[in-house]
Amino acid sequence: MFTLLLPVMSAHARVHKSATWADSEFAAAEQMQEALEGKPLESRSRSDYEHVIDAYRRVYLGAPTSGRADPSVVAAAQMTEECQRLLARLPDESLRTVALWKMEGHTNVEIAARLGCVPQTVERKLRAIRNVWSDEAPT
Repeated sequence: MFTLLLPVMSAHARVHKSATWADSEFAAAEQMQEALEGKPLESRSRSDYEHVIDAYRRVYLGAPTSGRADPSVVAAAQMTEECQRLLARLPDESLRTVALWKMEGHTNVEIAARLGCVPQTVERKLRAIRNVWSDEAPT
């Protein structure tokens, strides 16, 4: 699953940015999050989530004393939690596995090879995932 990890940075690599920079970066991260939330659940990728989370991380790592640092940590955690929540809604481990591999960008053929099945089985599982996720409006 996803974990919220903070990268380790050396003391000289930590450059504190201005509050104006933090506001700008935070606004950009919010726009990225809104764009992600505007996509249908089944078309969101793990990479999409990671880009948004990384955008928030840049804020709290670049300007930890700004007023945007704490909300950025919270937003990154919420995006991680959202992805985990969606996966948890799936009724069995095989669907969670397929969803994760698809979110990681694997093709149906690649997933089928990993599972030892035909691509049509993967497509059927993806339809089941979409059905579960479509019962809920995007957050």
